[in-house]
Amino acid sequence: MAQNAPLHPEDPHGTDNSPAVIARKRHASELLEALGQKHAKTNGGKVATKNPIKTYTQAARWAARAHDPFLNLTMVFRVGVTVEGESIDEDPEVKAMSTELRNRHYTVYKKILAATPTLRGLLDSNEFCEDPEGMAHLTNMMSSAYIGARSDDTASIRNAGIAWITPERLTPINPPIDTGSNTSKALRGFKHPLTAKLLCPHRFSADYDADPDNTRRLLDEQRIKATHKLLPAFLYDRPYNPNDIRDGLLKGYLVLRVYRSIFTGPATAMEQGPAHKLGPPCNAKKNHFYAATPHTVAYAAFQARYMLTSFDSWAVIDNFGFDSEAFYLKLVNMFESDPDGEWAKSLSRTIISIQLVRRGRGQC
Repeated sequence: MAQNAPLHPEDPHGTDNSPAVIARKRHASELLEALGQKHAKTNGGKVATKNPIKTYTQAARWAARAHDPFLNLTMVFRVGVTVEGESIDEDPEVKAMSTELRNRHYTVYKKILAATPTLRGLLDSNEFCEDPEGMAHLTNMMSSAYIGARSDDTASIRNAGIAWITPERLTPINPPIDTGSNTSKALRGFKHPLTAKLLCPHRFSADYDADPDNTRRLLDEQRIKATHKLLPAFLYDRPYNPNDIRDGLLKGYLVLRVYRSIFTGPATAMEQGPAHKLGPPCNAKKNHFYAATPHTVAYAAFQARYMLTSFDSWAVIDNFGFDSEAFYLKLVNMFESDPDGEWAKSLSRTIISIQLVRRGRGQC
């Protein structure tokens, strides 16, 4: 599969018996065996405590949450191998990509390799070169895990997140929003006064406060366009500043609560101090992640917005013309385009404070 030079040039034919090569071969053999089974290897009817696939699927899930949730992971590997092999001209689909899109794929590829050092050896190993079906199984499982992370997070906040949409804890929602397990979201979005207020483009927040019924009707009829080009009110912690759209951006209480739920556990969503819960490790701790980033905050923002909408089926571009991928990239780029600016520095202080993960025992 890999067109770049082997990781172990001293052993191009697998004859080197050094401990590193022996360990690599053993890992490749175990992984190929596990990939050939429907479930993890079992021993006497019990699931084996060491599942060689888990490292890779966990890295794929983390890539969606921490690096870019809108890519095709199979294409990520294809782009990565092509770029490293300096063979872009030989792959028309990769060559046709914009430089920006190709760089996004390659960045995620490098992030996954950094998180799974053994994967580099597998890409270059004789074992996997001689068993392309095994590598295909691995990338397919990682792709499923990557997609699954986003959908799992969407499901986890779908109904639980309604309890977080009022500024103060336990404030009654009027009219109530049904959060039963089989309840449609059809009455959220611009059908409900509170979710509509949060989804309203922030530049129209003053209009909404002055005449909520009329503004909500105009939003629902798309006479006021609520696309990704106009940032929604829930992202902010202060009134709209027409002279600086970054003023208060990504500091809204709902973004922080959704962020905590996804990364430090649902029980921490409403907390104001460092999370320290008993139970299994949270997503942040499982991935040794102790500082929030623009990517993780943007991920929480797009998940929060989808939770507020009336849509039950996921689509990158919804019926109101809101493009979630463009929204996510816009937020990330606003930070990364001027990382030393006043807003970026202020946001850095905010996102550092919301990570709320302690090193040590406990959930986070």
